[in-house]
Amino acid sequence: MISSPFAPPQDDSTDNPGLRDSHPPRPGSVLIVGCGYLGRRIARQLIRQGRDVFGTTRSPAKAEQLRSLGIHPVVVDLTDSTTEVVLPRVAGAIYCVGYDRSSGMPQRAVVVDALIATLPRLHARADKLAVASTTGVLGGTHGEWVDETTTAPPLTESGRLHAEAEQAILEFGQRHVWPVSIVRLAGLYGPGRLIRRADLLAGRPLSGDPDKWLNLIHIDDAAAALIASLDHAPPGAIYLAADDRPLPRRDYYLTSARLLGAPEPQFESNPANPDRPAEPNRRVRNRRLKQDLNWKPTHPTIDEGLVAALEEEQRDAHAETF
Repeated sequence: MISSPFAPPQDDSTDNPGLRDSHPPRPGSVLIVGCGYLGRRIARQLIRQGRDVFGTTRSPAKAEQLRSLGIHPVVVDLTDSTTEVVLPRVAGAIYCVGYDRSSGMPQRAVVVDALIATLPRLHARADKLAVASTTGVLGGTHGEWVDETTTAPPLTESGRLHAEAEQAILEFGQRHVWPVSIVRLAGLYGPGRLIRRADLLAGRPLSGDPDKWLNLIHIDDAAAALIASLDHAPPGAIYLAADDRPLPRRDYYLTSARLLGAPEPQFESNPANPDRPAEPNRRVRNRRLKQDLNWKPTHPTIDEGLVAALEEEQRDAHAETF
């Protein structure tokens, strides 16, 4: 039995508790497809709002972890088209499946194919959908500002695959008159996930141009943006989610090193190579997300966000010792 106070009546005979049909769904109930780092932070905010939260995982062991967090686990491998999928009936769904390079699966299979296969299943069970994408779908190599109207094509294979996935989402939503929205996330960071932390602590030289722009967003602000999009975005809306201050990569690494007590970062010299693909170098504008959805980052810059991330790590480490 699920111990969440928001759980519907359970049937212990099923492998996925809490999936009984109910029409209409309980108001505010949400299915999170992909309960990894981002999905769990989304769930935490929704649970604090008193909402029923379901989360998918491929692992029965991880299902127990989700249950302990107050999430109703749904054990399913959405990349396996031969498996029957039983999903809960919910008011909304948030799709935030990330690509794990260590999985051994082709990136297209996760970013595009699994999503396209999942859309009809979600359409049958959720009244609306918000999808996490990436600002990597946008080009920009000269430090220019980009927003939702930017048409510069993506520069990386990941960006091109996410752009293809976005097109499939929007076409499906329009064809089925189903409210879908997309949130393009800047680089995520937060507790337990600080960019190049191990390299900084080890004093290893950092690759990449330190003077190019970096766009980031704290994990909790990214979660809040997706919830706001699910709850309030008009059909077909696209938003860019980043904090308020793009910064040169050098500034990020200097600040991180200082807070971590690491040596001052050193950067590898990368001589110009005309055959090397162009690297992203842009500044992401978050104005539409603020104006349309009344979203405001709790951590508007890394000055607040990095400190908050490290303080949470310390609290968690202290709690584990008792």
